[in-house]
Amino acid sequence: MLGTDDGGLPQGSDGSSFDFCSAMQARATSCKATFDAASCNKTKTCIAGAVRADLQSKLESCLASSPCGATSDACLTTLGEPYAGVEPFSSYETKCAAKRAACASFPEDYCAVKYAVGTPEVVDKMSACMDLACDGVPPCFKSVLSSYGCNN
Repeated sequence: MLGTDDGGLPQGSDGSSFDFCSAMQARATSCKATFDAASCNKTKTCIAGAVRADLQSKLESCLASSPCGATSDACLTTLGEPYAGVEPFSSYETKCAAKRAACASFPEDYCAVKYAVGTPEVVDKMSACMDLACDGVPPCFKSVLSSYGCNN
């Protein structure tokens, strides 16, 4: 859970003493980039709610140490790859690819292995989006992710 421990020390999404937003602020400073505390807190909320518990601290560390200008995709993909063949993601990936081939009304990215970092609940909800009409998939997908505080 996000917040502070009993000693007042900032915690990562998994309750560790790693302070994700402080690390991201340091990264922004070293990259000569702008740091947005509200955006960082939203990212922490997303990670805590949508990402598998065993990957939360790894994702935070990866994002905080990623090269300047890098997007989250590299970290998400690297961490998601071991789960690509694991349910419920393997079924989601198959269902998503079939839906994408049938209608192509949403980005191919929706089927990417980076979404394997999601909790089974998140992946199941994204999978249910694939049962909708083609034009319903993008808003459903975005709704699922935004319900966990994630941007997409």
